[in-house]
This record gives sequence, structure tokens and C-alpha cells, in this order.
Amino acid sequence: MLARSLREPIHQAKTINHKPASAAAKEIVRQALLSGQFGETVSVRATIAAVRELGSELIETDCQLTEIIMFEAINLGRFIAFDLHE
Repeated sequence: MLARSLREPIHQAKTINHKPASAAAKEIVRQALLSGQFGETVSVRATIAAVRELGSELIETDCQLTEIIMFEAINLGRFIAFDLHE
């Protein structure tokens, strides 16, 4: 009985927009972060605002942009302030 229950699909929550981020979004985030210096702290909220202004046609969610910001900031030697909900 246990083996059969393991083969049955587990009820999964519906996911919303888990598409990979576009190359355009990654490039705009990178451009927004390049103005800072090594070791500087990057505000997620300010970076998302700058990205939205630079790329008004982007369809990425704030969560997707936060992920891009996190990886790009780490690659550029920046610290990250997760201040989106303050």
C-alpha cells in the first residue's frame, strides 16, 4: 500500500509565472548595478525602481527581478539590502 501511494502524484500548489527572466531584464539590472563600487550595499527596492524606469516594457515580476539583482550583486562584489517591503 505504501509503494502505491509513493507513485501517486502529490498535490502541488499552482505556480505563477515561473518563466526564466529575459536577457533584457538581466542586462538592465546589470547596468543599474554597474554604477556602484565593490563592497557597496545595493538596495533591492531602489534597484527595482531604477530597472522599472529603464525598462518599462519588462514583464518580470518583482520576485524575478530580486533574484536577478541578488545574483548580479554577488557577481559584482556588492552587499544586498532586502528592503523591498519596508
